Amino acid sequence: KFMGGCDDIKALQTKGMLQDELQGLPQRPKVVNAYNMDSIKLVRPPRGKALHPLFWFPNVVNNSVVRLTGLQVTALTALSIAFYEYRTGKWIAAFLLLDFTIRLFVGSSMSPLGMIASLLASPFKPQFKPGPPKQFAASCGTMFTLIATCCFFTGHNIPAACVMGGLLGAAALEGFFDFCLGCVFYGLGIRFGLIPPHVYRIYTNIREETVSGWDYENLPSGAPRPERVDTDATSEVSLKYKTRSDEWTKDDFHLIRNMQVSYFAMPLSLAGLAVAFKLASGVMAFSVARMEVRPHETYYHTLTIIAAAVFVIFFNLYVLRLVLYSRKCSTEWDCPLRSPSFGAISLFLMLFAFLIFDVNNRGRTGLSDMLFDGDEGLPTAQDPTADNGRGDDHHWEWFARVLFWLGAVTQMLLSVAKFGEWVGKRLELEHVHPTWMMLPVGCLVAALVAPIVPALNSYYDDDDMGGPTAQAA
Repeated sequence: KFMGGCDDIKALQTKGMLQDELQGLPQRPKVVNAYNMDSIKLVRPPRGKALHPLFWFPNVVNNSVVRLTGLQVTALTALSIAFYEYRTGKWIAAFLLLDFTIRLFVGSSMSPLGMIASLLASPFKPQFKPGPPKQFAASCGTMFTLIATCCFFTGHNIPAACVMGGLLGAAALEGFFDFCLGCVFYGLGIRFGLIPPHVYRIYTNIREETVSGWDYENLPSGAPRPERVDTDATSEVSLKYKTRSDEWTKDDFHLIRNMQVSYFAMPLSLAGLAVAFKLASGVMAFSVARMEVRPHETYYHTLTIIAAAVFVIFFNLYVLRLVLYSRKCSTEWDCPLRSPSFGAISLFLMLFAFLIFDVNNRGRTGLSDMLFDGDEGLPTAQDPTADNGRGDDHHWEWFARVLFWLGAVTQMLLSVAKFGEWVGKRLELEHVHPTWMMLPVGCLVAALVAPIVPALNSYYDDDDMGGPTAQAA
């Protein structure tokens, strides 16, 4: 039984109700004439059996996240069935297999569909449910998608579509009607003795604590505002400070004031994913099961637009923070843990320059033009007469050059400033942080992107063995 925290126990003791609450609990017998702890034989109280879910699956899950994940699985499964004769249906089944496998081991915390569902469910209060039945349901989904994926990639498309139809029905029941078919079979396993009944014991013991913890973290506590304390009002050099509670710090949120430079890692990661898709669409095409895998340019175009939109929003928020709360920005710059994150801004500019440099050179990337010039049927940058859709419009390329040199120069200045700080200042071992890698990685990215986004030339010419030749601006 959950009684509360330390203050709740003291309140029960003050009211004389604590002993009544403790009735029935196992007690250790008193030992008479014992003066040394070594001579006291303590009797271990009886404890019931309790089982955690397999692997790293949580004991308590949010049912809203589970239902939203089920809706996503329903939509993807329907698409896989609709396109069962095409490559799209096969890869959707493979993706669902990967997602179900992740959820089987660690729950929704690292699953792509689970993370999307967690984001959508975050504004609402969770509906907590026991974890073991949901893990069993995830194992059933893993089995269904494994069979369907094997059938798809071995040419048995109709049996694969039938298996995906069964998964579609189960996911639709979960998403639309909150009916977990896997949980029903799990309950039957408990009824017939195949599963021990004490699998729910941990859930029943920690559910109230989980609910109270969520309420404390997410609901306003009504804490008083911070108060300024002046130890000596008559002195100008007296100690002055603010008193603020942890509850006030938790409740306090301001969109501009709480904007941090480390948030730029989000658009940077999106830009890195777009770069991977761009390279795969032009350079790193490979074959799987006698099918050529070459992502369409639309994927990296879409990711580039999303990354740019997120970056613009974050950049404007941080500029406002710099104007309105300059001291907080200065504190971030001086912090040895957070200051290397400023390199995420310059890194994004260089990657974005690479993404848009040859936006008019349809079908190829700048790197693929350098590595695979002369492929048949594909216009390359070495052929200025090829119809690449450029004409006289080079504004995207010049815009890319401006962004690259802004990012490269900023990256160099940041690296020199922070490397000098790390050498000149006395830092402790706990100051070493993974964000320190952002600056040397940024220098490496600048060296890799520089040959692709040249300073002045508008295209590559054959006169200099494929090297960049400066053209008149």
